[in-house]
Amino acid sequence: MTIDPKTARLAEVPLFAGCDQKHLEEISHMADEAHLEAGRNIVTQGVRHHHAYVVTHGKGTFVIDGQEVGSFGNGELIGEISVFDPAPAAATATTTGPTDVMIIEHARFIETVRDNPDLAVTLLRNMARRIHELRHMTD
Repeated sequence: MTIDPKTARLAEVPLFAGCDQKHLEEISHMADEAHLEAGRNIVTQGVRHHHAYVVTHGKGTFVIDGQEVGSFGNGELIGEISVFDPAPAAATATTTGPTDVMIIEHARFIETVRDNPDLAVTLLRNMARRIHELRHMTD
């Protein structure tokens, strides 16, 4: 069975690790794709967002309160909390070169999760791992 490129890219994102092929395909089909020029904010600190973005090609920086705090590149997921809870972004993510993203919209994502309890359990487990990783980074 051949996996389409969008689905294959999603399988490499830590939030979706362990998701079965069917669930990855469902998420892939709901995701739109966009090309962003350098200098474009993907998310803006303090602004409520309703999307998550998978960077499929490109790179950028994270800024909190005017201070650069990190960078992102291929395979990274930006705004993953927004797809679960559309709260104001904790940081601004800005492209530093041409960047391609897959866009996952909150309402469509939540509908898919509600219809697939196994997917929900996998995503919760992966989010918990991410929280643990982030906590260890600040220790």
